[in-house]
Amino acid sequence: MGEEYLVNSMKALKEIISEEYVGPYFERFEQFSEICNYKKINYCMDEYINAELDIRTAGTRGIGRMSDDIPRFGGYFRKQITKISEEEVIELAHNIKQILYIGYLSHVLSLEETLKTPTTSSEDALFKKWIPGIYASNIGDIPDPLSNWIFGGSEENLNKLKKIMKSNGLIGGGFMQADKTDMILTYYPVAGFGLRARE
Repeated sequence: MGEEYLVNSMKALKEIISEEYVGPYFERFEQFSEICNYKKINYCMDEYINAELDIRTAGTRGIGRMSDDIPRFGGYFRKQITKISEEEVIELAHNIKQILYIGYLSHVLSLEETLKTPTTSSEDALFKKWIPGIYASNIGDIPDPLSNWIFGGSEENLNKLKKIMKSNGLIGGGFMQADKTDMILTYYPVAGFGLRARE
């Protein structure tokens, strides 16, 4: 299953790559796709997504966060999620995972002229190493070249996720409350980028 997410990620990122550079980046993608540890990556992403979509835990604070300034998806949309089907929740998870993969591949293509060799062996060790860094920095401080990879590459999929959310009544904000939907969602490609950085 990870192979499909990675291929879709390359298709998304291809849209922001200048035509003359598509060839070299695609070569790097093909090299990486042969060595990618999908089992480890899927484990980390699935654990994170399960925590994000958790509607049973009280409050809106989420995994990796020091506060609830950036709410957990499942906590923020708890009432709406309880009204939709399991299939629709699975669709949300699928789209979040695709965005994570785009962020992950963004690191590979934008920063790794020589593909890095992972130093973290087990799935659980990588997960524990990855999670604390997701919300530790301000995404507004990401320099433009990297920002283009991370957000430009994931823009279409983020918009698709928002459309699915809207069609299922997952709308944030309210009376005297700012909508935090964009804040929540824009950390997903950043999280994927960080996963590769920690690997």
